[in-house]
Amino acid sequence: MHDSNTMVDVFGLSECGMDKMPDPYKGVKEASNMMKELGLPRNIRKQVLQSFESENIIIRKATANEFGLRYHDNGKNAWPKGRYLFETFPATRSELAVKMDWNEMTYISQFKIKEGTTIFEGRASSQGLGLPGGKVQKYILDSPDTALFDIN
Repeated sequence: MHDSNTMVDVFGLSECGMDKMPDPYKGVKEASNMMKELGLPRNIRKQVLQSFESENIIIRKATANEFGLRYHDNGKNAWPKGRYLFETFPATRSELAVKMDWNEMTYISQFKIKEGTTIFEGRASSQGLGLPGGKVQKYILDSPDTALFDIN
């Protein structure tokens, strides 16, 4: 007589224990701790982390030849040099999930990112109706004044 609880594991799933599963929130936790260590207030940490889809945020250092693009409105709501960048076109308001009151997106600037700069990278999270996100974005943790070099 066969016990259905001891049947053969045809797909090998018994070897996929929960202790071996990667933590989908590892990047979020690490990013939050890094910002906390820098003394950033909770509301800022929360705002940054909620701009990313939490299960895909990674933390890394900029490479020697890394660039970023940034929409801005020349200081009305967003300055040319800022922490949020994206890498390639096309990049629409809806893909980047940028509300109009955050940035009118009337200008664009391109920057070379200083090698070794700390970057949070992942897909932009939805910011409500009409702003689904999904485009890969970068958040520059280091000061944009020292980490970004204008190449326009």
